[in-house]
Amino acid sequence: MTLFIKYRTVIFLLFFCFGIFIKTFLSNSHTSFLFLLIPPLILTIKYPRFYFILFLPLGFLLTPNYSANNVLEAYSGKKISATGTLIRNPEQRENSIRLFLKLKSINPGTGEIKTVSKIVTYLETVDSDLTYGDSIYLKNIKLKKIKNFKNPGSFNIEQFYNRKNIFYTTYVESKNLKDLGRDTDVNQFLYRINLLRTEFGRFAASNSKYPESTVINALTIGDKSNIPGQIREIFSGLGIAHIFAISGLHVGAIAIGFYFLIKWLLKRSEYILLTFQMPRIAAILTILPVFIYTALAGFSISSVRAFIMVTIYLLSIALGKDDSKLNTLFTAALIILLLNPNSLFELSFQLSFLSVFGILMVHSFYKLEISTGFDKIKTALTTTIAATLITLPLVINTFGYIPLFSVPANLILIPFVEFIIVPLGLLSLITFKISSSLSILVLNIDTRFISILLEITDWMDKQGLATITAPGIDFTTTFFLMFTAGLFLLGKNYRKLNYLLPLSLLLLIIFGAKNFYGHANGGLEINILDSGSKHIALIKTDSSETILISGGYSRKSKSDFIERSVVIPYLLHNNITSIDHLVLASLDKSHINGAAAVLKKIDVNNIWINGHKLSSELWEQIYEKNINLNKISNEKNFLQTGSLSLSFLRQGKHSVYDSKFPEPLLIEMEYNNYIFHMGEGTEYGLFNNKKSSLLYITEDSAINSDIIIENFSPENIVCRKCKNNFSGISENIYETDLNGTFTVTVRDNKINFGEYTKQ
Repeated sequence: MTLFIKYRTVIFLLFFCFGIFIKTFLSNSHTSFLFLLIPPLILTIKYPRFYFILFLPLGFLLTPNYSANNVLEAYSGKKISATGTLIRNPEQRENSIRLFLKLKSINPGTGEIKTVSKIVTYLETVDSDLTYGDSIYLKNIKLKKIKNFKNPGSFNIEQFYNRKNIFYTTYVESKNLKDLGRDTDVNQFLYRINLLRTEFGRFAASNSKYPESTVINALTIGDKSNIPGQIREIFSGLGIAHIFAISGLHVGAIAIGFYFLIKWLLKRSEYILLTFQMPRIAAILTILPVFIYTALAGFSISSVRAFIMVTIYLLSIALGKDDSKLNTLFTAALIILLLNPNSLFELSFQLSFLSVFGILMVHSFYKLEISTGFDKIKTALTTTIAATLITLPLVINTFGYIPLFSVPANLILIPFVEFIIVPLGLLSLITFKISSSLSILVLNIDTRFISILLEITDWMDKQGLATITAPGIDFTTTFFLMFTAGLFLLGKNYRKLNYLLPLSLLLLIIFGAKNFYGHANGGLEINILDSGSKHIALIKTDSSETILISGGYSRKSKSDFIERSVVIPYLLHNNITSIDHLVLASLDKSHINGAAAVLKKIDVNNIWINGHKLSSELWEQIYEKNINLNKISNEKNFLQTGSLSLSFLRQGKHSVYDSKFPEPLLIEMEYNNYIFHMGEGTEYGLFNNKKSSLLYITEDSAINSDIIIENFSPENIVCRKCKNNFSGISENIYETDLNGTFTVTVRDNKINFGEYTKQ
């Protein structure tokens, strides 16, 4: 009972989280709520000490259950105009700008219709200096409902946005966007704070070199949107991406600095010195500058969590109470979830609280000591290992790698950032409104140190040992990882538990190893992914080789989104960290960027390209990783592996836009008298008298249904949203947007359709 009283906050938090989970999986009905409320209420009335159970229905009640706006749903896919307000600053993406809007009205051409709903908007460039709180007008846009690609392992982007009450997205051309100025209805305090953030961000960008300026803005005002993707990847691979998040170390340093400054100022008054207890007064007054700094950081989850923890600690000083750090952490988590229950499902929330929880747990057994140099090193080492270990399963399952350099990188770079780079950035922020010349001087000094930081991280990354690509790990492996860590900690006080360590470690290795090794099913297996206008297929042959075919020109996409968000997670979900052949049937920018993304995470032995144009990044990776490059010529090429014969066919001079000398490619695979076709060559009517056991076409090419049927006589067709185009053979049409990844297997000379099998 004493333990319950001491850590009662964690009990409240757990029941509140249970309520959130239940709301996520149950319908939002009064019956469900009453069913969860009445039994706990009766139990609490009879046994008041069980009052914590009421946090279960409270979590259910406070969790919003959003649904799509009926007005927007009625005009989805139709050309409309809209007026809305930016609910955050524009975010610079790799090839676009992302805007989060709260719509106020739409106009489908028949008059203005009022609405209150959120959408996410993309555009290539923006001429005006848009900021949070600005009202904008969008002309000639089409709202599109946010949908997932239905592949195993894919990030659930639909759920991610829906939990933010966002159901629709759109693209707008820059010429069709008009800045209407500040919306008078926005919160003035938040607007002014954000304006200060924006002004400093532009000041830093104008007066310090790129990309160092983006790091300054990330560490000073929490604006990470402009950090180049390559730097993000390097820092993530080294396990130090959290450096860019304004969190406990930043907020704690501000609190300590202002606490001692305020305390020193209070001592200047003899009256205050004799009348009040200065530590308590200083603690109360310190909350305000810490809050302002959190606002300047954009109220990110990590900074809010740190602010709440620091505030609770300062209040405990003011009240003369000594609360435990674990209770402080749990209280911070509970407050954030009370304000926004859906934060529970956000990665930043999970990583932030898990890392701090791991650190506090370790230091409850191994006391934090900083009296000597050795103590400081030991404390830093245990802190880093604790944060890395407890977040490792989440990192692996989210990003698909193990950061091998995480501990040394954190030990070396965190002090460098926290004690030199961050203070200089804050000094430049404080002085830029007072003296621009002094602020620029500080920025220049800070820029030099950031250049050193980037040089160190770049060197670490180029050693080739920063990360190991890893498939996702299951619950059993995660359990034994945490169980082993727990035994290690408890073994210090309970020596007999150390006898369980070897057994626990052995089970961890056994269950962990099976995550890295799949089992071949034999025969031929073709997995066709749900990938929009692209066509992507993973082939597993009877000789245990893997072939990844990526093709289908995409006019709109210029990024590596499909490969990064769909293909790589799918491969890792199937325990595939290396493939034998990567076939690039198209060489538009989207596929070139996508191939580069694949090579970063997946080992590739051979690449086949349809054309000659590759990016410098892709050439560099091919050279560094010693990958065999095969150029598909105009002649007939073969790729023979086991009993599978794969042919590359081209006919005529039909160039594909945005490539050098490519022509539509038809990929023909023959296995045990079955013939499969895919590739851009299916949609131009270039081939005839073909007989397909299975034809895989893109959504766009489905409009040429008569030509396709005439030229290929397909027995079965796989496509996305294409059934209505092939009404004559609709019973043999398989749509990936409905079925997700579609699998064709040929074993013992029998062909099966639609059975997805994990390797």
